[in-house]
This record gives sequence, C-alpha cells and structure tokens, in this order.
Amino acid sequence: MPFEEVFLTSPRLLGEPTTCYDHDSPEGKIPVLGRGCGDVGCWPFRVRITLRDDVVIWDDFEQPHRRAWRYDEMRPFVFDGAQYLSALDRKPA
Repeated sequence: MPFEEVFLTSPRLLGEPTTCYDHDSPEGKIPVLGRGCGDVGCWPFRVRITLRDDVVIWDDFEQPHRRAWRYDEMRPFVFDGAQYLSALDRKPA
C-alpha cells in the first residue's frame, strides 16, 4: 500500500476505510496484505479493524476472490493499542 495509506495520519489501519481504494469491502474491511505485485487489489487479504480502549483487534478475515475459503478457526489478532499506534507513527527509512 502507498505510504500515505499506511502511516499516520491515514485512518485506514485505524479501521476507517478511505475512498481512495475500491478494494475495501462494503462492510468496511480493508486489505492488509496483497500479492507481491504491489497492487493492493490483487488478491487482497481483508480484515475488520476495531479500536478499543487499550487494544486494536483485527478479525473477520476474508479473501474476496475465494469466498468459499473459511477463516473461522483463525483467532483475532489483538495488538497493544499504544504499540500499534507507535508503529504507525514511524516513517520508513
């Protein structure tokens, strides 16, 4: 994903899809992984991102090109909220 869509002040990884991508799901899930070609919409792996008081949760995983694939046994990813925000605030070298 482009720099401006991954690091703060972008709201994407805070669970707020932006209008710049048509690869976001109607349910508000955003792609967090894609194929190595660099196109976010090329085989995206989408998640719902929820911010709580002190944690950030990624869950409700989906791969839209394979609707039959199930991720029910995959547990949510739970991140410490302060560490998550700190990681987003870093600028790449």
